[in-house]
Amino acid sequence: MRNYQQSIRNYFQKITLVLSILCSIQSQFTFAQIDTSAPQSVTIISSYKPVMRSAAKINFSSSTLSPDSSKNLLPYKIPVQHLYYAYQPIAINALSLNHDGLLPLGDHYLIKVGYGNFKTPFLSAAANFGDGQKTMFNFYTNYSSSKGKIKNQDYSNLFVKATGSYFTEKHESYGGIAFNRNQNYLYGYDHKLYDFSKAAISQQAQCIDVALGYRNIVRNSWGVDYNPNFHFNVYKLKEVEGLTETSFKIQLPAEKKITDYFTAKIEANADLTNYTTKSTSPTNYNFKNNL
Repeated sequence: MRNYQQSIRNYFQKITLVLSILCSIQSQFTFAQIDTSAPQSVTIISSYKPVMRSAAKINFSSSTLSPDSSKNLLPYKIPVQHLYYAYQPIAINALSLNHDGLLPLGDHYLIKVGYGNFKTPFLSAAANFGDGQKTMFNFYTNYSSSKGKIKNQDYSNLFVKATGSYFTEKHESYGGIAFNRNQNYLYGYDHKLYDFSKAAISQQAQCIDVALGYRNIVRNSWGVDYNPNFHFNVYKLKEVEGLTETSFKIQLPAEKKITDYFTAKIEANADLTNYTTKSTSPTNYNFKNNL
C-alpha cells in the first residue's frame, strides 16, 4: 500500500514538472511576439550642434608718442626797401569794346536784280530807316516771274513787307504789314483738244497780314515783363467770289522773375478762324475754328 502511494506521488510530481516546463516555454513565446499594430518609427538622437567660429581680429597695440620739445626757429627777413622791381600795380579801368564789323545804325539800302532763262526776271530790295534808339522802320520786297515754252505756262510771285518800332524810355510799340500775291495758270491740259483763255485758267491767291504789339523794355517795379500782341490774316482766292479765310490771333503773355533760377509765366491766347464761300455750287460753306 505504501509503495502504491509513493508511485502515485511520483506520478503527480512528474506531471507537475511537465506542466511547469510547458508554461515557461509558452511565456517565452508570448514575450517574443512583435506588436505589428503600432506604427514603426526610428528616432535618431545626435549630440552635434553647429557653431560659428569667431573671426580672428587684428588688434593694433599703439604706444603714446613721445613729446617733441624742440623749437623750430623761422626767421623773417625784411627785404631792402630801396629796390625798384619791374612789376608795379596799376589801376583797373574799363576797356572799350572792339568793333565787331557790324554796320552802325542808320539808313541802309539794298537792291538785287537778276534775269534767268525761261524769261525769269528777279528783283529783291530792302531798306532801313531810323536811328535804332527812338524809331526803326524796315521795308522788304521780292518779285520773280517765269514764262515757259508751253502756252499759258506762266508764273509770278510778289511779296511786300514793312515793319516798324517806336521806342520810349520803358516801352516799345511795334507792328508790321505784309502782302503776298501768287499768280498761277492751270496749263496742264491737252492743248490739241482745248484752247482756254488765261482768265479761265487763272489762279491768283492773295494774302494780307497785319501784326501789332506793345511790350516793356525795362522791368517795372513789380518785376513783371509783358508783351500783348495780336495778329490778323486774310487769305483770298480771286477767281472764286467770296472764298475768304480770315484768322485773328491774340496773345497776352506775362512773366515774373522770382529768382535767378525760377521764373513764373502766365499766358492767355485766342485763335479765331473763319472760312466762307459765296459762289460755290451747289452749296456755300461757312466753317469756324475757334480756340
